Amino acid sequence: MFKKCIFYRGGPLVIIIWTIIIALLFQPITGAFAQVKGVCEERLKEAEKKFYDGFFDEAITLLNQCLKEPNIAQQERAKTHELLAKVYLGKDYLDQAENALKKLLELVPTYTANPERDTPTFVALVDKVKAEQPQEPKPVEKKEDKGAWYTNTWVLVGTGVAVAGGVALLLLSGKKEAETVNPLPAPPGLP
Repeated sequence: MFKKCIFYRGGPLVIIIWTIIIALLFQPITGAFAQVKGVCEERLKEAEKKFYDGFFDEAITLLNQCLKEPNIAQQERAKTHELLAKVYLGKDYLDQAENALKKLLELVPTYTANPERDTPTFVALVDKVKAEQPQEPKPVEKKEDKGAWYTNTWVLVGTGVAVAGGVALLLLSGKKEAETVNPLPAPPGLP
């Protein structure tokens, strides 16, 4: 019976093996997408460290690379513009700092500087840029985060395949056992 189950074309063991093979084939693809998503986050952390260490030019380079990423999330883009404004302010590039703050306020119209964490110069610049903006904020087009569609899709597909394989295994093995364990009694003989 076991031998028949292993080599049978549609047997449950074959279904499980194919499920595992498919899951292993798609694993490197999902890992590559996860790496793309985390690249900007790592650059942001490195740029923030460079900023606090006083390496402003290197921080600007990292932040600009992050802004060039095609699938950067809106929250990361806003954080990048905020840090870019702080770096430009540290270099005393007021025009560039204002431009970065304008882009930040386009993404997050309700943004306010934190006086406990930010420098008074940065807080004043944020207030100045907000005062120059029109009173009625423009409706911001909501763009879907196209980079996030694949983060859970492969997990769901893999789980679905595994569940389908498990159900098929249970159905196929339960049917075979029912036939062999409880055979029907022979019909009574006729006189």
